[in-house]
Amino acid sequence: MLFAPSSITWSPRGRSTDAFDEERRAVTEPKKVVGLKYEPGEGLPQVVVKGSGPAAEEILRRRDASGGPPVVQDSALAAQLYRLPMDATIGPELFELVAALLAHVFSLEQRNEERSEEWTH
Repeated sequence: MLFAPSSITWSPRGRSTDAFDEERRAVTEPKKVVGLKYEPGEGLPQVVVKGSGPAAEEILRRRDASGGPPVVQDSALAAQLYRLPMDATIGPELFELVAALLAHVFSLEQRNEERSEEWTH
């Protein structure tokens, strides 16, 4: 599962920042990508891949070429996960955020499976 920063940033009060700040951040901050591995019943989600700038672009290119896992864009979560070392599991401070994200990804995967079954029948 991969997470990439979104083009929308949020202020501490939960309101989107102005367009100028967003454009400035997009130019000055390199794209970051973090991949998590999670198998229900086998422990906590774990950081298995991460990259910034050109490395992030390459990770996403390979993901696209292989038809890899969904990409969820959340710059705040990506920044927090990026701070974790490779092979580290998430800490308690990220449980709620990652649980909500996993629920979203699992629902997307289930929806995609249902759609593919409709096409094969």
